[in-house]
Amino acid sequence: MAYPQEQKTHYTFEAYTHLDEESEVRSEYYYGEVFAMAGATRNHNLITLNTGTLLRPQARQNGCQTFVSDMKLELVKGSFYVYPDVLYTCHEADKKERTTLKHPALVVEVLSDKTEACDLGTKLDGYLKLHSLLYYLIVSQRAYFVRLYERVGEQWQYRTVEGLEAAVVLPQLGLTLPMQTIYEDVSLEPLAGG
Repeated sequence: MAYPQEQKTHYTFEAYTHLDEESEVRSEYYYGEVFAMAGATRNHNLITLNTGTLLRPQARQNGCQTFVSDMKLELVKGSFYVYPDVLYTCHEADKKERTTLKHPALVVEVLSDKTEACDLGTKLDGYLKLHSLLYYLIVSQRAYFVRLYERVGEQWQYRTVEGLEAAVVLPQLGLTLPMQTIYEDVSLEPLAGG
């Protein structure tokens, strides 16, 4: 016996925009599909807040801006929109945007069980196509471990940063993010959800 497949609702970009503006739950948009954002764990929130707080004074000093969790990012106009955990932008056009950025220099995602496949797959592919992006950081909440993608010319280089004594160095932005600060007050005990 064959079971009927679950029907997916297809949204126009205009319908998604209206839904996202009216709802208290943020949603990401991928070519007609809408995905509600799940709640986050204590560790996820702490890492996001720590990273945003660390970047904020450096952003001000460099004429840039830092956003945490609630600012939308356009990956493909009218088709692909996400809410990264942390955005860092220095682009003048982004400074005039009310809800949607388009030119980040740095994107940070904190991995969770629920988002890992997307953060390392679909979103990674989308982020690395952004012409303005210099760095994509993927931060673990299970270990003191950061995956770092850095644009070098037209190519992307990948490296990892491990341990509390290390630092994530982003020379193209003049930024240094000590792992000890990223992980301040974070307990690496396994937490359910994400």
